Amino acid sequence: MVHDLRVKAVARAPRRSAVRQAARGASGDDGSDSSYCPPADIGSEEEWEDSASSASSHASQPKQGRTEALGHPRTPRVADEEEPEVAAPPLTNREFGSWGELEGYLSEYSTASYQSFRVHTNNKVSARNKKIKESRSTKPLVPEKWVFYGKTFVCTHAGKYNARGQGKRKRQQSRALECEAQINACVEVVDNDAEVPEFVVRFTTWRLYHDHGLSEHTFRQYPRNRNALESEVLATVDTLRKAGASKKRIQQYIHENSVCTPTNQDVRNLVRRLKKREHTASTSAKRLKQWVQEFSEESGNVAGIFVDSEQSKNIATCITLQSAHMRQLFDFFPEVLMIDATHGTNSSKYKVFSIMAHDAFGKEQFVQHAVVQNERLPTLLTALEEFKRNNPAWTRIRCILIDKDFTEISVLKMAFPDAVLLLCQFHVIKYLREEIASAAYGFNAWQKQQLQGLVQLLVNAKTEREYKRLRDYMHYIMGIGRRSASGRTELGSCCSELGAGGAGLGAGSAELESEGAELDAELGAGRAESGADAESSDDAPQHPFEAYFDKNWDKCRSMWCAFERQNAVTLGNNTNNRIEASWKQLKDLMDSFMKVDECIVSIMYYQAQEEKKFMDRLFKLSVVHDPKYDREMQLLSNLISSHACELIYEQYMFATTRGKYKYKEAVPGSFWCNTYRTKRTRSMNQRVHTR
Repeated sequence: MVHDLRVKAVARAPRRSAVRQAARGASGDDGSDSSYCPPADIGSEEEWEDSASSASSHASQPKQGRTEALGHPRTPRVADEEEPEVAAPPLTNREFGSWGELEGYLSEYSTASYQSFRVHTNNKVSARNKKIKESRSTKPLVPEKWVFYGKTFVCTHAGKYNARGQGKRKRQQSRALECEAQINACVEVVDNDAEVPEFVVRFTTWRLYHDHGLSEHTFRQYPRNRNALESEVLATVDTLRKAGASKKRIQQYIHENSVCTPTNQDVRNLVRRLKKREHTASTSAKRLKQWVQEFSEESGNVAGIFVDSEQSKNIATCITLQSAHMRQLFDFFPEVLMIDATHGTNSSKYKVFSIMAHDAFGKEQFVQHAVVQNERLPTLLTALEEFKRNNPAWTRIRCILIDKDFTEISVLKMAFPDAVLLLCQFHVIKYLREEIASAAYGFNAWQKQQLQGLVQLLVNAKTEREYKRLRDYMHYIMGIGRRSASGRTELGSCCSELGAGGAGLGAGSAELESEGAELDAELGAGRAESGADAESSDDAPQHPFEAYFDKNWDKCRSMWCAFERQNAVTLGNNTNNRIEASWKQLKDLMDSFMKVDECIVSIMYYQAQEEKKFMDRLFKLSVVHDPKYDREMQLLSNLISSHACELIYEQYMFATTRGKYKYKEAVPGSFWCNTYRTKRTRSMNQRVHTR
C-alpha cells in the first residue's frame, strides 16, 4: 500500500473556551467558577473604546496582506481536544485602594504561580468622565487622582503573530501563542447610595486558563524577570560600570549575588541605561558644550570648540583643552615638544591630537589635548594656533619630535618656523625595516638581514664619512643578484666585516681592538672591491629600494640621522615613544564606542591623575643616589635634570681623572691610540708630535 505523503489542509477545531461557553449556555449553568468569571452586564455608559488596539488592527492590515503576498503566513496552531488547559490558582484578593496596591498584589501572585501578565489596554479617567458627561449619565465622575479608569492584563503569550518585516529572515521566533488568559480591572463605587461616593479598584472579570505550560524555569527566563535586579545589586553594578569593569565581570557579579540570570545582551542594555541616567543633556553636543563651559569657568583653564559648516550643518571640527597646570608647565619647559595623534577613542572617529613637553624630572607631560575631526592641514593648524594664542612661551620652542607624517610636518613648519623638526628615530628604523621586508623588492633572506641591520647603523651614524660608507655598502648589497654572472663576486670578507651587527663599520664608531691596523686595511680593501663593482655596473638601472630611499629618506636625513642632528636641542630625546606609551594608558579609559563628550571627560580625568603624580614627585622628600657619582656629583644630581647631569658628568670625569690609553704601533713611527673611557680611536705620528 502506497501512503499519500502530501500535506493536507487541516480544518481548525473550535477553541475550548468557545465550546465550554456554548455548553454552559445550553445547560443553563450560571458559570460560577473560582477561576473564571463571565463578563458582567455593562451598560452603554460603561463601555470604552480601545484606541490603541483599534489603531494597531487597522495598521496591521496592510502588513499582514504584504506578508501573505510574500507567501510566508504563520501556520495556525491546531487545537487538540485531548490536550488539557493549564489552570492557574484563583485570585484571593479582588479589591484594592489604589492601582499601586493592585499591581503589587498581581506581581506577587504572578511570581507565585509562574504567570507573566502585561497591560494590554488602559482607559484614562479623563476619557471616562468625558463620556459620562456627553451621555448625561447619573453615574458619579471618577476623581482625577486615579488617572486610569480601567486596565486589561493579558498573558505575555497572548495575541497572534503578526509579521512586520519583508520576509528576509525566514525563521522568526515569536512569543505570541494566542493564549486567552486575561484579567480585567476597573475603578468602581463601593456604595452607590452614599452621599459622597467612595471608589476602589476591583478585578471585574478574569480567565486563568493557559494553553501553555507554567514552570519556574520558563518564568525566570522572561526578560522582565531575569533583569529584575535588587536595588543593592543594581547600585553595585553601577559602581562597577563607573570603575570600568567589563561586561563579563558585571554579569559574573550578578549571577553570584542575585537570583536573576541576565544574558550578555541584557548586561549591555543595562550598562547603557545606567550610563544614560548620568547624562544631564539630551545630546552629545549639548553635553559637550555644557562640560566645556564648566571647565573654562575654573581659573586658568582654557577650552574651545571650533565649528565648521558642512552641508548646512554645524559640525565641531576641533576641540582644544588646556588646564592651568598644563599652561604653567609649558611656560617652565618650552624647549622640546613631542606631537602625535591617535585614533580609536570614540564612536564618531575623532582623533586625539596632543602636545607633550619635557619636564625637569626627565619625564614628559601633556601641555595640550585637542580632539579633531580629521588630520587635515586646516584642522591641525587651528589646534596649533589656539595653542600659540594661549601660551606666549611658544617662541622659546627649540625642537619638535614627530613621526613621518607629511601633513604634520607641513603644518608645524607653518606654525613654528624657528623650531627644528626631527623625526623619531625608532619610527624611522621601523618604517625602513617594514619596507625592506616587502616582497616588492625581491630581496632574499640574507639581503633582508643585512639591510635591516644596516638601517640602524645609518640612523646612528656619527659622521658623514661613516654615513657614506654605509650607503656604499647598501648599494653593494642591493646589487647582489642584479649583476650579470661575470660581474658577480664572492661576498668574502665584506660580509663578515659588514654584517647585521655592524661591528666593523667605521673606525670612529667601533672599538679598536688589537687588530686595528689589519681591520682598517680590510675595510679599505672591501671598499675598493665594492667600488670596482660599482664602476663596472654604472650602466645598470637603479634598484627600486635605493630609488625609494633616495626620494623619501636621504633628502631629509637632517631630520633623522645622528650626525646631522647632533647640534639640535633634544634634551636626550631621540624618539617620541613616551607619548606612544601614554596613548596606551589613555586608551585604557576609552574605547571606540564612547561618545565624544565621554571621550573628553576620560582624557581630562587621565590628565588630572598625571598632574597629581607630577605634584607628588615635586614635593617628595628624597635624594638621588648613583653608584658612579662622588659627593659633589651626588649633590648636583639633586638640583638638575638627569640629562643635564649626564652632560656635566662626562666633562667632570675628563677634568678630574687621568686618562688611560691603549696603543699599538701599526707602522714604525705611527700609532693607534684608544681611550678606555670614551672608546675613541686616534692616529698619532711620532715625527709630527715630537717636533
